[in-house]
Amino acid sequence: MTISAFAIARYLRKTLVDQFKPCFVLLDQEFRVRDIVGDAQYYGYGGLSSGQDCRDAMPFLFGLGANEAIHLPLVETASGRAADVLLSPVAEEQGLLLVDAGRERAARQVVQQQANEVRLSNERQQKILAELRTARDDLEQRHRREQEASQIKSRFISGLSHEFRTPLTGI
Repeated sequence: MTISAFAIARYLRKTLVDQFKPCFVLLDQEFRVRDIVGDAQYYGYGGLSSGQDCRDAMPFLFGLGANEAIHLPLVETASGRAADVLLSPVAEEQGLLLVDAGRERAARQVVQQQANEVRLSNERQQKILAELRTARDDLEQRHRREQEASQIKSRFISGLSHEFRTPLTGI
């Protein structure tokens, strides 16, 4: 059983489209919509129509010049989804490609969460170490005081013993 190259290509296309949800918006030099291919609704841009300035719906495009190839990673779209945005000149027009970046955003959030947990753990560890150092210093001071008290007691007892032995020896 052989699988045709056409079947493989169709499978790959479907898989990639399902995974990345590409949406291509063809724009003129003034960022007015010429054509939309893909699921603009997924990104919250289903209301865009031909001739409309897309910067009103896509404020991340303000300040960008025409005929610039630009990659904007992890842009939040009107629907709240994360997308990688690629803006590229196409002949006398601009091509705007939106590609779903939800997985990347989720992965970055996991990494950030782990980094925060490590930071908090390190802070807790430093606090515990400081408390242990303080406790050790307190114990060392108590130990020194107890040794001094023991030495004083030993001198007192030996002096007292001498004071009892001397008169008793005379008797």
